[in-house]
Amino acid sequence: MKKFFTLAFAALLLSATTYAQCTITGFDVCTGANPITSFTNAQLVSGSALATGSKYKFNNITSGIGALDAIITIDGSSNATLISFDDDNAADETGVAGSQSALFSPKISADANLVNAAKSGYVQFTITFYNHYSGNTLPPVGALPVPVANLNFLHFDMDGHTIGTNGYFREMGYVKMPSVTPTDLLNYGAVGTELTSGGIVNDLGDNWRVTYGSTTERDGISRCAQVIEKSVYALPQSSVSFRMGYDYKPASPYTGNQGKPARQYGSKFGCFSLPAAAPLPVTLTAFAVNYNNSVANVNWTTEQEINLSKYEILRSINGSDFQTINTIASRNSLAKQNYTYQDNNIPAAASVLYYKLRIIDKDGSYKYSNVVTVKVTAASAKDFLITPNPASTNAQIRFNAIKSGQAQIIVFDAAGKAVLQQQASVLAGNNSIALNNIVNLSEGMYTVRMIVNNESFSSKLIVWK
Repeated sequence: MKKFFTLAFAALLLSATTYAQCTITGFDVCTGANPITSFTNAQLVSGSALATGSKYKFNNITSGIGALDAIITIDGSSNATLISFDDDNAADETGVAGSQSALFSPKISADANLVNAAKSGYVQFTITFYNHYSGNTLPPVGALPVPVANLNFLHFDMDGHTIGTNGYFREMGYVKMPSVTPTDLLNYGAVGTELTSGGIVNDLGDNWRVTYGSTTERDGISRCAQVIEKSVYALPQSSVSFRMGYDYKPASPYTGNQGKPARQYGSKFGCFSLPAAAPLPVTLTAFAVNYNNSVANVNWTTEQEINLSKYEILRSINGSDFQTINTIASRNSLAKQNYTYQDNNIPAAASVLYYKLRIIDKDGSYKYSNVVTVKVTAASAKDFLITPNPASTNAQIRFNAIKSGQAQIIVFDAAGKAVLQQQASVLAGNNSIALNNIVNLSEGMYTVRMIVNNESFSSKLIVWK
């Protein structure tokens, strides 16, 4: 971090740029649409600043795969002090301030003067990924971490310096290996790496891969390939634990007190994507919600439940921030099953309620249903609305029923041919029924007709893809 460079910044634009003992080759760059992380504007959302157990939120850390947020927790430390959590003004090896702002870049020092005794220390962090949610708070109740595939963790600028003829101070890093698949984590070094493997160590039951840094100093948070530690995960991960620290060996003969060196660290995550949702062994044939007398009745019908674990009912009052409000175990039946849940704890501020299901398999994989909505305020008996309209993959019917009954729904194409049919139970009050299989329709104009309690309602639906 203290080595001076004289080459122009423009040289960095070359595909392979070589400084003295520094090769920039794109080793840390993702290709294609896969994103890398951007850590800026950290927000303390739990605990005290810089304290063990504190949590910080980074909003919208990715682009290209949908908005993801990150919560980074300070797990603890050993023989080290966290001076600053993240520096958005961090410089690269050319000294350009802010050029490394996208990295997670804490500043860490030894917790006491380094004297005539070998010593090492670190601060431990855990990063957890979530779908983006509004507000600088902890994730909403019921929000689950998001697993990301093809995940890379890069620890930059693992350098240091010599002391006397045989002593040194060097940075080091630990990466926690996945507990379920301990061979999942792979360690890569650049060609001509100056890093040294410390092997795998067990600490309190967890396995960590240890990497020792170089003893050649560089300016800023260097992108030199020789001092980047890269870990690649073969299976999707929703969180990663890592340690950033130092390793000190005094010179012999002893050359004197080294003080408490403070180092700027840098890391990022990248080249990942959200894993494709695997099909689950269940068919959701109907999903609807009814609101009446301050109670929302959520109903769904399934067929062929195999090795299914449970259904989580999620609710939102703004259409984007969903919270889990109840969980119902699967009956694991091949026959048709009807489920219902009465939501009688409606938020006072709600004018429209949004519901969806998280359908969870026994192996932990899951998928979401369509979203259905219902008005909390009273509606006219003549209301019969299809939304969204135009639609591409999902649509729903919203209407007010005078009394309970069984609805027959038919979708006709422009030639008057029935192309879709379904049935649904309705209750007195506001109802919302998801239209099934809209995704299978071609673009064009359709007529949706619903018959309930000997009354017929119809409306046009435009399918536009």
